[in-house]
Amino acid sequence: MENMIGIMGGRLSNPITRETQSFSEHSWEMEFKKSKQIGFEVLEWVFDLHENNPILDSNNVKKIRHIAKEHNILVNSLCADYFMHNRLFGVSSFELENNLKLLKKLVLQCNKIEIKIIELPFVDSSSLKTEKNKNEL
Repeated sequence: MENMIGIMGGRLSNPITRETQSFSEHSWEMEFKKSKQIGFEVLEWVFDLHENNPILDSNNVKKIRHIAKEHNILVNSLCADYFMHNRLFGVSSFELENNLKLLKKLVLQCNKIEIKIIELPFVDSSSLKTEKNKNEL
């Protein structure tokens, strides 16, 4: 296996929120070009609170694949920051059902791009602080 150097999506664009990392809704396409110019080979996709993330739409998934191939950038992982605020534990059954439904959709969409790694960041408000939290998960 060859070691490759990559960058998290959103790091090469102007920040649109106060968050350290967020999806660059208006400049995500340019991030592939910039990544290649800098010498990166891999881009980690960010899925946060933005509703306009193209990974949720099958037509846009094709576009992501095309742009990645055009710039020879591998999208091999997705950081699902969305679940930091929309937890998979400690929420109502309705919320949990909706969050799991979205997670399942993300898994299917990631498969279309051949994303092999989905990171669920259990930090901040979604940290697993108690045994109960861990058991609910």
